[in-house]
Amino acid sequence: MKSDDLDKVITIKKVKVKGQLSSTIILYSKEIIIAVIVGVMITVFSAVILDYFSAEIDMEEDAVYLQPPSQVVTVNHRSYIVRAGLANVLASLTPLKMQIQMHFQMMGEFPTKKKDIAMSSFDLEEYDQINSSFMTEIGGIGVYLSEVFGNEKFLVLEPKISTNGSFIKWRCVTNVNEKYLGIPANRICDFQDSWQ
Repeated sequence: MKSDDLDKVITIKKVKVKGQLSSTIILYSKEIIIAVIVGVMITVFSAVILDYFSAEIDMEEDAVYLQPPSQVVTVNHRSYIVRAGLANVLASLTPLKMQIQMHFQMMGEFPTKKKDIAMSSFDLEEYDQINSSFMTEIGGIGVYLSEVFGNEKFLVLEPKISTNGSFIKWRCVTNVNEKYLGIPANRICDFQDSWQ
């Protein structure tokens, strides 16, 4: 085959491909337009959502910076250690919360003594962050925390029946320094200066 003949064959094939491509584009033009419109809508919707959340985060940050210096929470390495320790203490109390809920379901009242829920079998004192444990008069669980949290620090979980009586709500209170508990909207526990 000569080069002129080869050029003619290639040109003919290009015309056929262009013709097929044109007919394919025309055939699927409605779907292509819909896909482009959906893509644009998703992009715009995503931008609006990101703009909304970034504005909300900016407002929260502004609210923190507008507070008096005594109320601004500074985050440092110690804050992370204390919060992680409190989270570990709360996790260690989870089985006791379940025992209290079971006792309430069976007896119709919260337990007030360690023996009511076999609290001694959970060996809370084995945790590095806990010195000792106790039950409260209203059926809550309390622990005295180790020196990692400061001197004479406690954490108490207080149970309360929901308004319709279908579940138990838990409130966590502690006297660990407020600056380690985070901003008020996201605190692990509420600050309470003393227990009882």
